[in-house]
Amino acid sequence: MMLEPPRRRAWSIALLAAAFLCVACDDEPEATQAADPPPPTVTVASVVERPITPSITFNGRIEAVDEVVLRARVEGFIEQRLFREGQDVRVGDLLFVLEKAPYEAEIAQIKGQIRAAE
Repeated sequence: MMLEPPRRRAWSIALLAAAFLCVACDDEPEATQAADPPPPTVTVASVVERPITPSITFNGRIEAVDEVVLRARVEGFIEQRLFREGQDVRVGDLLFVLEKAPYEAEIAQIKGQIRAAE
């Protein structure tokens, strides 16, 4: 009995698959165990219990709630500025020291007018 070409091809494929299965089933555990790398080294840290303070950081821009505009009520030159920018000031705090010479000259003139009138 002679096999037809399609059946012959099916038998050859089946035989070839069986040969591959036999080769694949060959166990070699010694070769795979020798190829395994050693276990990795592990670092260990001890646990420390301590309180933490949660914090949040924001990027932003700030503006003053109140703004004060300083206007001169007298004429004169400033000799000293007695505050820093952004510093809190209270009522009655001395902010500037003005040049005294013009005011002393005006006081001397008024005293002279008073003596002359007497």
